[in-house]
Amino acid sequence: MPDGCFHFDWLTFCGRMNEARLTVSAPKHPDGDMRVQNLLSAIVERIRIRSVYVKEPFQDFAKAKSSPLAVDHLTKQQFSQALNRIGIDLVQDDLELLSKKYDDHSDGTVNYVQFCYDVDGTEIYSNRHGATMGKEL
Repeated sequence: MPDGCFHFDWLTFCGRMNEARLTVSAPKHPDGDMRVQNLLSAIVERIRIRSVYVKEPFQDFAKAKSSPLAVDHLTKQQFSQALNRIGIDLVQDDLELLSKKYDDHSDGTVNYVQFCYDVDGTEIYSNRHGATMGKEL
């Protein structure tokens, strides 16, 4: 501007915000492991952009009486609802992939603590078994 004032393009800003709100979904690959990695990468980026504390909505469900009796685990439905609270809406196939990856008890529950550790770079206290998943303590 001639007078030195700075203005920004509100319409462009709103358009970019809408793009960021799109449903997170990894491209469909025949290789399930690659698809899971792509999905996790997209979630990591989404969390970074939104600057959210990932573990909080999961902990709310973990305290509920309807939660499974396994420490650090939720039902698949609770896992999906917690993700929705932080703005991550998964299609059913992607939810199934993540649920299977984090079902470490093979009982249909989801280990939300390990998920938080994997997707949130600031989460350093979730890995109860030391730095086995690639992060150093």
